[in-house]
Amino acid sequence: MRDKLFNNLKEIQQEMLKIVSEVSTLTQYPMTLDQNNIDSHWVPHCDMFSIADKLYIILEIANINHNELRYSINENFIKVNGKRNCEYQYKNVSFYNMEIESGDFERKIYFPDLNIDIHHPEIKYEEGFLKFVFPIKEDKVQVIHIQID
Repeated sequence: MRDKLFNNLKEIQQEMLKIVSEVSTLTQYPMTLDQNNIDSHWVPHCDMFSIADKLYIILEIANINHNELRYSINENFIKVNGKRNCEYQYKNVSFYNMEIESGDFERKIYFPDLNIDIHHPEIKYEEGFLKFVFPIKEDKVQVIHIQID
């Protein structure tokens, strides 16, 4: 009975995430959910902010081997994926709470409407945080003088 209830709740959660993802595509800034990662990936938390001429994107991904991290960048978003293994080497263990997600993860973060230099990010992984710092390029404004006769 308990397993059936858990499976039903999992199916409801997956359907809700699909609906949120579909509705999100109608907005200017879509959420990070996409059809490919709903069923099989966990999504790390992320902060994104700018200070002066830099855009900061920080992902919370503790206990990840840096060799397991992959990222790709295009004009619209950055996608980070990897794997976290939280295997416990205990015998006859009884878990009462398990909130730390493990396995494959993927996070797609859409850039805000800024002129970002996607080719020269600073990237650091320290103390459980993956940090991307992108330079924000100054918008070049072309001034056109109009002469009225």
